[in-house]
Amino acid sequence: MSENISKLVGKYKVYLLPGIAVAITAALFVLVVIPQLIIAYRANVLLSQTKSRVTLLQNKKKALQNIDVNSYQSNLNVALTALPSEQDLPEAFSQLQALIGKNNLQLQDTSFSGASGSTQTDSSGPQSFQIKMDVSGTVSSIKDFVNSLESAPEVMKITGLDVSGAQEGQTQATVLISVYYQSFPTISESVEQPVTPLTQNDISLLSSLQKDAQSVSYVTSSEQGPRGKSNPFQ
Repeated sequence: MSENISKLVGKYKVYLLPGIAVAITAALFVLVVIPQLIIAYRANVLLSQTKSRVTLLQNKKKALQNIDVNSYQSNLNVALTALPSEQDLPEAFSQLQALIGKNNLQLQDTSFSGASGSTQTDSSGPQSFQIKMDVSGTVSSIKDFVNSLESAPEVMKITGLDVSGAQEGQTQATVLISVYYQSFPTISESVEQPVTPLTQNDISLLSSLQKDAQSVSYVTSSEQGPRGKSNPFQ
């Protein structure tokens, strides 16, 4: 029996040893080389992603460093003047008062209704509150006042106009005005998100709004200073 095995080993030993070597090599390739190749590939992908992120952050840093803070603040003030983030009755009333005086009208009476009538059912969209003004003056002055609302610093819209007969040479008019505002949107910005610069249309719009604001001389609510007692406990 042992003699047969020896003959069999002697006959196939030329093939047996290379076969064992191939099997060991294949096992090493499967158990060692392939996992290392997978690790190397994943590391290469991660390195590429990291380089891309670093480049993106460097570009964002440069873009932020190139922003003119004063210009940005000025543009933000212009935008918030046109469309405030909250209901600001004193500001709107001050603008309307200035327009009334500019067009030689007399303010007889005024009333205010809250923001129950929003422009959209979605609270994230623009909302409005209403101001009703009874004014008197010439017909041309009333027309000029109505036209001047289109270039008011704050976004306003005439939603009602009732003109009555003249009394003592003065035409009476009741104007219902919607004044718009919009809350700040909720923004979840990623660090990797690139800085979006203002477009030329944005710059042109801001420039137009700034000219409208400069065309009307009025006292802003911030310039009026604090209202009420300096010490409310006195």
